[in-house]
Amino acid sequence: MPIAFNSIPGGILEPFIAVEFDSSHAESGPAIQPYKGLIVGQRLASGTAPLLATTTDKRLITSYEQASADFGTGSVAARMCKAWLNQNRVTELWAIGVADAGGATAWTQLLTVTVTTALAGTLYLHICGELVAVGVVANVTQNNLAIAIAAAVNAFVGLPVTASATTNVVTFTARNLGTCGNSIDIRLNYLAGETTPGGVTIVMAAPTLGATDPTIVDTLAVIGDTWFNRIVSGWRNTSVENAWAAEMDARFGPLRPIDGRVFFGAFDTHANLVTLTNAKNSKHLLHWGVYKPASNEWEYAAATAGATALSAQEDPARPHQTIPLAGIYGPAAIDEFDFSERNILVDNGCATTHVESGVVRIGRSVTNYQRSQTGADDSSYRDLTTLDTLSYLRYSLRQRLATKFPRSKLADDGTRFGAGQAIVTPSSARGEILAWFRELEARGIVEGFDQFKRDLVVERNASDPSRLDILVPSNLINGLIVMAAQIQFRL
Repeated sequence: MPIAFNSIPGGILEPFIAVEFDSSHAESGPAIQPYKGLIVGQRLASGTAPLLATTTDKRLITSYEQASADFGTGSVAARMCKAWLNQNRVTELWAIGVADAGGATAWTQLLTVTVTTALAGTLYLHICGELVAVGVVANVTQNNLAIAIAAAVNAFVGLPVTASATTNVVTFTARNLGTCGNSIDIRLNYLAGETTPGGVTIVMAAPTLGATDPTIVDTLAVIGDTWFNRIVSGWRNTSVENAWAAEMDARFGPLRPIDGRVFFGAFDTHANLVTLTNAKNSKHLLHWGVYKPASNEWEYAAATAGATALSAQEDPARPHQTIPLAGIYGPAAIDEFDFSERNILVDNGCATTHVESGVVRIGRSVTNYQRSQTGADDSSYRDLTTLDTLSYLRYSLRQRLATKFPRSKLADDGTRFGAGQAIVTPSSARGEILAWFRELEARGIVEGFDQFKRDLVVERNASDPSRLDILVPSNLINGLIVMAAQIQFRL
């Protein structure tokens, strides 16, 4: 039997014993898809990471402390990394810190303190859900209490705001400029049992919104062709969303198979969220719609991305409902969307969360995709798990064929050649693909082997004798999203 060696040539005349290794049969079972996450958020000048144009180079992030050093303590980028790491310390996480846009303005909010005769107690101030406890001494003056509030905020390491006091007014200012600060939430008495000490009145004015965001042109240049399965944007507007959608469309194609999804937080009224996501139709963008939560948009987005990445690495087809989001603070009960409202959001391409016993949990992770190219209703790319499963199928099939048939020759079925030859035929490739599908079926990724076997097509291209064409008719397994039961009873 003539053996096809990979690296031992013919024509060796000098006495020698040559032994090579062949790993084409070393791997067993379906391939494990590596996952990478990317945080794109604004940095502060205090960050130590070097600047490349208006962005830093990609940074591999292993801790919140490192992210704070790289991008500045309390920066959007650092806090996004923290939100991801609170959910997921397994997936490889990278981050790009983007400088604030030139001419951008900061979000600010005023807090006015009025004191009659103050009783001793504690002022429970929550900033993006994090508690800043301010001690109130009996008979404190309103000016001194304002100073104490500002001091307590500035002493709390890592908050996304700074504070200053002028007479009895505290001014909160977002550390980063632009619209990223507009979802910052500051409130009193967020948790049950918290009350303002007697004799003290706190009034929060409507905030002054920040304006002007960076572009992502430099960010896309830094990313290049690195494959990221999850990308989280620290700010959103139509221009940024369209740019990400176009980039991810390009990455989804057959010749650049490095697909991924981009996550945004979206905090607004129910009607505005329906309008926002219904106008979009990208299978690669997810907007997490919430009304008045305590956490901010970009931390919501980072948390959901980290949590779903961890789930997808273990099983890309398993649905995400009920996954808890550690360190994320939801809306008050009066502000939370009810079941009917969340159902409408999902139908309009908006991903959902809900609060259960004080814990924020994922509802349904859906993309913006709702319509086919002809404008017909289409749910084929609605669920994030569908995209993750398709991504895994493509990755594992490419890995399987590349591993089993490296540097192979292609021959028709029935060709008589030695068993040791590196030759693949349509039938041998078909057998390998059927075995691959069986393994995925055992893992609960696909179903319907008989249908797959019947409809699988593996044939030599009629025009190019060096090309093998394969039709892979996979039936993806579905997530259990809804259960319906009828209770019949007898009296």
